[in-house]
Order: sequence, then C-alpha cells, then structure tokens
Amino acid sequence: MLINIDHALSISRERRAPQPPQRPRGIFERLAVLLIAAWAMPSLAARPSCIDALGSPVAVQGPLRVTGSESVDASLPVDGGATYLVRVEEHDNDALIELLDTGNQAIARADHPERRTGTRWIITTAGSPSLSVRATGKEHVRAAGTATVRVFDLAAL
Repeated sequence: MLINIDHALSISRERRAPQPPQRPRGIFERLAVLLIAAWAMPSLAARPSCIDALGSPVAVQGPLRVTGSESVDASLPVDGGATYLVRVEEHDNDALIELLDTGNQAIARADHPERRTGTRWIITTAGSPSLSVRATGKEHVRAAGTATVRVFDLAAL
C-alpha cells in the first residue's frame, strides 16, 4: 500500500508542479488602490438623501404621543391649492395615518399591512389653509409611541 503525503500532488489528476506563489503587491500597486479609494469615498459620502433633497418642511408637528389604539390629530397650516408631501415618522407604536378633510372624513390613508413602525408618505393638494392628519395606534393598550408630522411643499423642488 502506498500513501502519498504530498497534498498538492494528491488532489491533482495531472501530476504537474504546483503553481508558484503570488508575489506580494508592490508599493505602486498599493498606492494606486489607496488613491482610488480616497477619491471614491468623498463622492460616495456627498450623495444627498431623499430627505435632504426635499429641503426644509413648511410645517412640523410633533412628536405626538400615540398610545394603544387611540387617535391623535394634528392640524398644520399650509397654502390652499398647493401640492404637498406629508411625511409621518412613527416610533414604537404601529399606526394608521389618515389625511382628513374639513368635515373630518378621511381622504387619504397610509398604512402597512404588517405590524411595523417607520415612515408613511402621502401626496395631496390642499383644499383649505390647513392639513389635518390623524394617527391611530394599532397596538395593545399599554403601547406608547410617537408620530412626527412634516409637510413639504412640492412646488419648491
């Protein structure tokens, strides 16, 4: 019985000599990699987020306290007839977000089918000089969370 203890030869069908080891990278190759990385990083870091691109909100209200399954309303002053992006940030209590008309009827809803918190978005054209937003909690009675409402004027973009 023959036992081959040379691993490189034992895994190769063709009994050729193993490949030579790779030489270490030279100083110029390392410098080129560092220069490319240094050039790329500031351009990646300088990319604005969607929120930054929206600019400053025209109205902000909150954080509003959302407890259990109760509702909390916010009225925000806007110009009638203009188009707005309503952004509601929920934390610690999943909520249904509704945009209300002057008769307190829901004209738009933002919700997620799964239980979660996060950001909800609604685009609307204001029919009056104020927007009414309602956040209704969807959690158990002791769940306490917050919702912050921000309104952005889309004409300013």
